[in-house]
Amino acid sequence: MAVKRMDAWWHGAVIDRPAIHVTAPKPAPLPLPKKAHATQRDRWLDVDYVVACADIAAANTYWAGDALPMVWPNLGPEVLSACMGADLEFGETTSWSVPVLHDWADAPKLTLRRDSLYVQTLLSMLQNMLEAGRGKYVVGLTDIHPRRSGRILSRPATVLRRSDRLARARARAHQAAVFGILRIL
Repeated sequence: MAVKRMDAWWHGAVIDRPAIHVTAPKPAPLPLPKKAHATQRDRWLDVDYVVACADIAAANTYWAGDALPMVWPNLGPEVLSACMGADLEFGETTSWSVPVLHDWADAPKLTLRRDSLYVQTLLSMLQNMLEAGRGKYVVGLTDIHPRRSGRILSRPATVLRRSDRLARARARAHQAAVFGILRIL
């Protein structure tokens, strides 16, 4: 019934009650793999390590209510910027992009770079998660949203004019991920 409720939710409907997503850590969790990385960047981009950690994290989670066990590739909240040419700086629990857009007149030059390290790493994570998770969990798409900064707030008219282009870039990024998944399957 959980799958039917979640499907209904995605279509803006309710079957018998709202879908309820509840998770909790399981007692006596399995340890995450120990691996030494020279830098945070190396750890975040180590596909095998990331997939192993995601697999164990899913196993260590109690999925209650209508929650479907799930994992997703993650390079941080500004990965769309990275897929369009920005570099990422990595911390322990998040990453942030190094701005590449210094003049709004250059915004039309930004495009999704399917051959970028970040797009290819995300696709590799997707492939490996799909293989590792077969029959165990759903694999979602990465979190894609643009960088937020005071520069956006200082130029609202320009941002509104460019928002349709950003929406198309987001759609292309999701398409790249979906087509990557279909290619994998």
